[in-house]
Amino acid sequence: MRRPIALLWTTGFLLCAATQAFARAKPLVLASEAVYADIARQIGGDRIVLHRLDPHHKQWIAAANIVLLNGGELDAVARKSVLDGRFKGKILEAKRFSTVIGPSTPYYWYDFKGMRGLAAAFAASLEELDPPNSAHYSHNLFRFDASMIPLSAKMKNLWKYYRKSTVLVTDNLFQPVLELLEFVIVDTAFEKENENRMALADGGAILRKDIAQKKASILVYDSEQQSPVLTKLVAMANQTGVPAVGVRKTKPASLSYQEWMIRELNALHGALNEAAQ
Repeated sequence: MRRPIALLWTTGFLLCAATQAFARAKPLVLASEAVYADIARQIGGDRIVLHRLDPHHKQWIAAANIVLLNGGELDAVARKSVLDGRFKGKILEAKRFSTVIGPSTPYYWYDFKGMRGLAAAFAASLEELDPPNSAHYSHNLFRFDASMIPLSAKMKNLWKYYRKSTVLVTDNLFQPVLELLEFVIVDTAFEKENENRMALADGGAILRKDIAQKKASILVYDSEQQSPVLTKLVAMANQTGVPAVGVRKTKPASLSYQEWMIRELNALHGALNEAAQ
């Protein structure tokens, strides 16, 4: 039986509307680390659907348009879950945008120039996926770049006044920043993660000796690491006159990436000022 023309028109209209709605669906973005999720939100705003990457959510991975990864060993499991799945979208790895961080450390968010490159590549990918909102993404990228200027200015200031400062470290977390500032890491026993654990396993004998002899201006440590040995080393450093400054591996939930990084640099600046007095 022939369908009424009105019914055919209505059905066709609904199908067309559904197709257009699907075409206008917001890009789905997955991020392996909170810091990359924050950058994605700054660029994409409310025009994207953003989730943390969960290797167990295979349906999200398969449907995602863009996945933001760190690269290297830090999120190797997450990367494998993406590559092993039905993911057909684009992978953006922070590692590929870093030109200053070597294989000894996986903390690419401490390469500020690299993060600007990642943000630019992400914005370009969104513009390609969602042309009607390209102006939104480019505007947000402009704002992101502008918000990174204070970080560059702070680094230039620290380099100008404190270049070649000596420093003790408990791990390689902050190494990218220290190398950019041309700081001299007094002991290289902490350049790799496994060596960090071994060096602290004996009660931090190497660091205790270096602190006691004041071989460096400051001590930089991972403030998120819970260790009685580390707590004693930090207390010893502060008492000996080697100011200790704590830095983090994970972004505080209450801060943006830029706010987090400027807080780290300000803490470093404060410790260097204290050591100079």
